[in-house]
Amino acid sequence: VCVNQVFSVCDSKTCAGSNGTCAHTVCTTGAALAANCDSAFGDCVDQICAVDSFCCTNNWDSICVGRVATTCMLNCN
Repeated sequence: VCVNQVFSVCDSKTCAGSNGTCAHTVCTTGAALAANCDSAFGDCVDQICAVDSFCCTNNWDSICVGRVATTCMLNCN
């Protein structure tokens, strides 16, 4: 319940519980993420991959993390 409230009330993607089936949260760098892996929590990965395919084919770098705010209008706080 708390994880859902952090996402729905605060628009935050920092909790691991909001990453769905993703290998890591969208707020941390790491391996490329599969499109739709966070579909239960706003589908931010799919939105980012649509504008920057590098994030889903190579790796999820700091630019991808920055797109959480600019593309998905969510935050990593």
